Amino acid sequence: MDQVTQEIFGQIEIVSPISAYDLTIALASSALLTLAIAKLYATTHGGYSYSKTFLQAIVLVGVTVSRIMVIIGSDIARAFALVGAMSIVRFRTPLKDARDLVFVFAAIAVGMACGVQFHAFAAIFTVFLFALVLGFHYLGFGELANSGYVVKLRIDGAMRPDGPDPGRALQALLGRLGQPQRPGGPGRGGDLRDRAEERRHLRQAGATPELGGRAAVDQHSGG
Repeated sequence: MDQVTQEIFGQIEIVSPISAYDLTIALASSALLTLAIAKLYATTHGGYSYSKTFLQAIVLVGVTVSRIMVIIGSDIARAFALVGAMSIVRFRTPLKDARDLVFVFAAIAVGMACGVQFHAFAAIFTVFLFALVLGFHYLGFGELANSGYVVKLRIDGAMRPDGPDPGRALQALLGRLGQPQRPGGPGRGGDLRDRAEERRHLRQAGATPELGGRAAVDQHSGG
């Protein structure tokens, strides 16, 4: 048993401690590459669950993982200590889209590569990820023929009995833009403002900017 253990550990290459210059290069490269990945996410994001903090988290995850890889190096004891420490922490942050999880893993992969001084591999992976995601985005890979959107109309001011009905206002506004899929009734927002929601299949792909302009005009004229 001792002989097998010695053979296993004897094959491990012990590297020299990383210098402050190498650490700076690792952190800087991981920060730049994950910033590019975060920009890619923001450019190709198509849902309504956009979060500024998630973009910042992509960059911070990459830089943190890069620093962790620098600390571990080739020390097995540090690696096991890190696994034990991370097993205590429970992450309960839900991700609404599986695509968000992919970008988190991409940031981890870039951080690991930069942390072990594989900067070229990290750059190649980032370029390949850009080509793949942009190809999916501009070619419309996986999109359906009809696009459904959740439209939210917010009217400033408190709801009055003799005032306009947000639900009817939304129906009139969307009447020429698409077919109703799942209507939603008016309600009260968390900021004490009136709101109404409805899901629609738009007849034309460029109807969302037109919808925003009409909503702004109608809201201003009705105020």
